[in-house]
Amino acid sequence: MVLIAAFGAVLCLSELIFGWAGGADGIVRVKTTHPALAPSSAVCLTLICVAILLSRLASWRPVAVTLLATTAVLSVEAMIQHAAGDPMLIDTLFVDRMRDYDGMSAVTAGALILLAGCNVLLMHGPRRLVKPIETIGFLGVSAGCAIMLAHSFDQWSVYSIAVFRQMSEVETVTLAALFGALALRARMPRGSF
Repeated sequence: MVLIAAFGAVLCLSELIFGWAGGADGIVRVKTTHPALAPSSAVCLTLICVAILLSRLASWRPVAVTLLATTAVLSVEAMIQHAAGDPMLIDTLFVDRMRDYDGMSAVTAGALILLAGCNVLLMHGPRRLVKPIETIGFLGVSAGCAIMLAHSFDQWSVYSIAVFRQMSEVETVTLAALFGALALRARMPRGSF
């Protein structure tokens, strides 16, 4: 679980630093015609990964909860902006390199809110929520695998559905890994993660 979170944080930070800030388009998107991992998505995924790492230490759990709450707020803002047809504030910093199909998808925003909430509940919620959270984790992994499988047969099949249109392959894999970490974390005793 720690390796998943550490790898996710390094991957997303690399996308932000080298891809968006450094202007290397090949790093932020798998193919030039596919959506990129948007800066807003990379920031939120990084925050979740760092929160998972920090939550292992009891003294850092308040910081982890703050990072998860920040992720949820940014994701809600993304959903609002998505509904209004406007880009997120973080994404506008890189608007000159973004394409019209780049940005945080509604599915990504919903998944990030779900991940943030479930991770907070694992730290501070009642133990009776462990099984439902574990189930959410497995469903997230299954959904990520289904999206990548559909994408491997027809690269445009996923993008034909409006809520998935802005979802990059990197986001899909990272979210599936984080949902897997959530399922594993739910199986661990509360004090051990």
